[in-house]
Amino acid sequence: MDQYQTIAAFIVKKLREEIAPAEDERLMEWVNSSPANRSLYEQFMDARQFEDLLKTTYQSRFRIEQQLLQALEAEKRKVRTHNWKRWAVAALLVLSAGAAGYMVFNRSYKPAPSAKRALLTVPAPDRSRATITLSDGRTVYLDSAEAGQLTLQGNIKLIKLANGQLAYQGADGTVQTREIYNTLTNPKGSKVIDMRLSDGTHVWLNAGSSITYPVMFIGGERKIALKGEGYFEVAKDAARRFRVTSNGFSVEVLGTHFNVNTYDDEPASKVTLLEGSVVVKPALEKAAGNEGVRLVPGQQAVLRRSNREQVDVGPADIDQVMAWKNGLFQFRSEDVASIARQLGTWYNVTIVYRGMEEKKVTGYISRTAPLSEVLKMLEIATGIHAENKNGMIVLQ
Repeated sequence: MDQYQTIAAFIVKKLREEIAPAEDERLMEWVNSSPANRSLYEQFMDARQFEDLLKTTYQSRFRIEQQLLQALEAEKRKVRTHNWKRWAVAALLVLSAGAAGYMVFNRSYKPAPSAKRALLTVPAPDRSRATITLSDGRTVYLDSAEAGQLTLQGNIKLIKLANGQLAYQGADGTVQTREIYNTLTNPKGSKVIDMRLSDGTHVWLNAGSSITYPVMFIGGERKIALKGEGYFEVAKDAARRFRVTSNGFSVEVLGTHFNVNTYDDEPASKVTLLEGSVVVKPALEKAAGNEGVRLVPGQQAVLRRSNREQVDVGPADIDQVMAWKNGLFQFRSEDVASIARQLGTWYNVTIVYRGMEEKKVTGYISRTAPLSEVLKMLEIATGIHAENKNGMIVLQ
């Protein structure tokens, strides 16, 4: 999350009286760093002025576009106009709280309840519904499990830490002689979950995803299988490569940070490198590019479903790729089909669309907002209307 998104979040917390002391201190440092910052901050702290400005912006059906972020960046160049202040306020709202911010500050807005709106009020995931399937077929339900040791497999303990993170730890004085595999499944409609593998590698799993992995890595290679989307911070081990296999390709590393998006309903699988170096290979043995392509930080490899023999490489939009891990939906000229897939996975609903293949959406929306408010922001940005029809959400 960049500086402006962070400051935006702090201001909203301040208005809600939910800001932590350390966050308040950072916010005040930003406020005191320039007269322009202080002026904007004081506008927000004037609740009446803020609400009036917010109403005006909301009712004028502003587009949630890149220019909002650019308006904030203009502050560094000391561009001070009434129009800029108006857009900057809107930008802070959108970047920090999405549609939810409007619902908090404009108390007069109360959507009328109806049967057709019922499905649209689906809340954002508020807990993890992840499970672990053990090698003997047993299932551990993580949402109901207390912190502490969950199970012992061979000489490896599965631990749930106080913050909800999972970790594998070896028992002292014992040796693991064979690989025992577990599968961590994070279903649709579940919060992002993270875990540490036995080698220290840190993995985050998005909703609708799973990984299969050994509780302890044995031999000369560390290998796991991924479905869906995961972000990896791989522990360095010069003697053993770390390999992720998924949906027609593999990613090989020694120690690095990268994201893999390989949902079955996406038209392409994508590997994005943030730090270090990775080699991406198509799984087809006879593929022309089977020797693989090496990425440098900031690059993305794309393997399309229509051509599993070719890996395309280009620059990555890191902020957009990592938005899911940072608690945001971030769209940059995103087509409606992609947005429908993302919302359907996060909120665990079926979303279809009609006649809007050419529409593109750009904007930032908080993943903590209820689905109804996300859909309302889409309507404001593009005119897309959402309706509940026979248990499905139809965008048209």
